[in-house]
Amino acid sequence: GAPPPAADVQVSLVDFNFMMPDQIAAGRHVWQIENTGEQWHEMAIVQLNEGKTVEDLVAWVNSSGPGGPGEPPPYAEGAFWHPMGAGQRAWVTWNIPAGEYTVICILPDVAGDMRPHVAHGMVRTLVVK
Repeated sequence: GAPPPAADVQVSLVDFNFMMPDQIAAGRHVWQIENTGEQWHEMAIVQLNEGKTVEDLVAWVNSSGPGGPGEPPPYAEGAFWHPMGAGQRAWVTWNIPAGEYTVICILPDVAGDMRPHVAHGMVRTLVVK
């Protein structure tokens, strides 16, 4: 098969953390995303609405029930990568404008308390300049 594309942003999804740069340049990048954890993980990169905090985002995710959360999300839009099992790797090209973003995983902790991974600390800030 063809060789994998050259990635300029590398992300490892580990159990309850993202191993990735804290800052990247604005614009188009090829991302390599790999799940090196034991559980399934996903990645959402969202820009919080003005006045909203990471704590607001975690509370919103935690409020989600069978019918989904009762309030609109505390972010306008973002980039999302679908769930990946242990050992899976993928490449995606994203064009992300300058700003401050929050990176989260909202899948449930199926090996533990079923709370979303973000509630276990799988959240971080990404600065795009």
